[in-house]
Amino acid sequence: MEHQSLEDLNQAISAYGKAKKWQQGLQLLWQIPERRLSRSVVSFSAGIHACAKVGQWQIALTLLEEMAREQVLANVICFNAAISASGKGGCWQLALQLLSEIPTAKASANVVSFSAAISACEKASRWQEALGILSEMPGRRAEPNEVSWNSAVSSCEKAGEWQLALQLFSQMPEAGLRQDTITFNAAISACGRAGQWDRAIQMLGEMSVAKLPASVVSFSASMTACHQASQWQTALTLLSRMPEKKVLPNTVAFNAGISACDKAGEWMLALQILSDMPAAAEPNVITYSAAISACASAGQWHAAVCLLENMLLRGIAPSVISFNAAISACEDAGFWQLALLHLANMPSAMVLPDVVSFNACISTCEKGGNWQLALALLFNMLSMQLSADRISYSAGISACEKAGNWEAALALLATMGAARVLANEITFGAAISACESGGRWQMALQLLSDMPLANVSVDAVSYNAAISACQKAWNWQEALQLMSEMPAPNVVSFTTALSACQKGFQWEQALHLFREMGARRVDRNVVSFSASISACEAGGQWQLALELLREMLHVEVRANAVSFNSAISVSASVGHWQKVLQLLFLMTQSSLPPDVVSFNASLACLASVSHDRSWEMVLLLLQKMAKDSVKADVLSFNSALRACETAGQHQFAVELNSELAGPALSRLRRKA
Repeated sequence: MEHQSLEDLNQAISAYGKAKKWQQGLQLLWQIPERRLSRSVVSFSAGIHACAKVGQWQIALTLLEEMAREQVLANVICFNAAISASGKGGCWQLALQLLSEIPTAKASANVVSFSAAISACEKASRWQEALGILSEMPGRRAEPNEVSWNSAVSSCEKAGEWQLALQLFSQMPEAGLRQDTITFNAAISACGRAGQWDRAIQMLGEMSVAKLPASVVSFSASMTACHQASQWQTALTLLSRMPEKKVLPNTVAFNAGISACDKAGEWMLALQILSDMPAAAEPNVITYSAAISACASAGQWHAAVCLLENMLLRGIAPSVISFNAAISACEDAGFWQLALLHLANMPSAMVLPDVVSFNACISTCEKGGNWQLALALLFNMLSMQLSADRISYSAGISACEKAGNWEAALALLATMGAARVLANEITFGAAISACESGGRWQMALQLLSDMPLANVSVDAVSYNAAISACQKAWNWQEALQLMSEMPAPNVVSFTTALSACQKGFQWEQALHLFREMGARRVDRNVVSFSASISACEAGGQWQLALELLREMLHVEVRANAVSFNSAISVSASVGHWQKVLQLLFLMTQSSLPPDVVSFNASLACLASVSHDRSWEMVLLLLQKMAKDSVKADVLSFNSALRACETAGQHQFAVELNSELAGPALSRLRRKA
């Protein structure tokens, strides 16, 4: 199209700019000299505006420089357009520089100039500079308007300075400015950052009172505020109210609803919202990531994996967050193979795994007992120049601990120090447990003593692991020493120390610990009772053992086979056969079937006492063993043989010795 005059060309450049066809506009601007016309300030202004529309700040600045070369004095309109272009390009420093250069061009910055500069600062979250410009405006004869103020409020909100954002919002009426929808939206978002969801809802209501139409941004910001405060029901109520207010929910609004369900663990509602999304609000990567996370948090690994596959089928590129949520779902469900498969698929989806991806996979391998894979993942992570964190190392050390590989656990702990990753209670606790599993009690105590030197407080888990290491090594003295150092021993601490004393035949120490549990109001469970009774058995203290068993039943702690067997054994050791039989009967009454240990202790006791009918009781017990499907062993028959021989019942002894217990028991039954 041929343009005859400069005015026609300027208008065409401006039209192209409004239509965002900046290349065509600039082409006309370059052609003006070829038509033997001089480009005017209007020509350049139209070209700069065209660039500003699409954020082409470099070309906008080039045009300003050409104006100077052609001695065309830039006016405030040109500068304003260039400032706007710089802001859209994220160059806030350049925007402020251009604002400062306006006076040198013999022009005066106006409210548009300042507003564009504040907007540039807002986009870059430079709230201090934005407020500085706002406060500077009255002194430069440019009174702030709604646009200036809104940009300042938004800059504070985006930078997380919610108090300042709300303060500016409340000051607008005092400055003679009317709060509009944009102002309210920024203030509602600020409330969301502050966790003041109720204030956000109140502001949404104030918009209606002020006869301001709530936009989709208003509702989405309010829903986000509710989501961040775990007010998922309110968020979903807002989503359902949007059509009533003639506001069409967009993808952002639906995403806020799904995210609210995710935080509340309402995975089915999240999936329902996803399925209800209309064609006008296409789900995006954020939508799916939130839905996958909701399923993962609720332990619905299958749904999470299906959503990830659905993303790929719909051509929605998953993000690292999408993959991580799916991997975490597999981790929680213990499907380490599936977690590793997703990790391997990430590069083909053009997604690079991050520390979270690897940590989840290392953790799932640790839970599955695959310590070699866990360590391979950790080393692969380091080879990719990813900085392993405490979670990475802790999971790796825990994997080694479960495998009893204390050397590898300590090597990882040393690697942490070399990588300047600070160990914490979890890391040390896992390493101590690894030493405990490997029978290295001295090393466990060394690590425990290293914790304060590393500025790590020694917690109950670490103490308990060290006490357990001493218990396994039969080192009851060290176990008690550790107990004395603990500020608040728990039930695990006491029961482990009790077991150490029991192994070391220290029944008095064991009973002292047991009584201390009561004094400290530490719950005495079946393990602590059983360990104390076993300690009394080892020390031959049958009265105390029976007293503990009676106390155990009195406080309604369900006794186990260990408790009864210890009481039976210690009673049998002093020949109290009546008490032995009572305990055996009590086991049955307690719905706890006697096992071979219970029967053998009882048989040995009856075989050793001087009683005319003891041999018959022994054979009756053998009969009961058969009836209860408890297989008699060599100890059982030896006790029966001894009882029969002592009573002169040689025929029964011969039959028992020939492993013909069946006929012997049948004859006894007929005789009875």
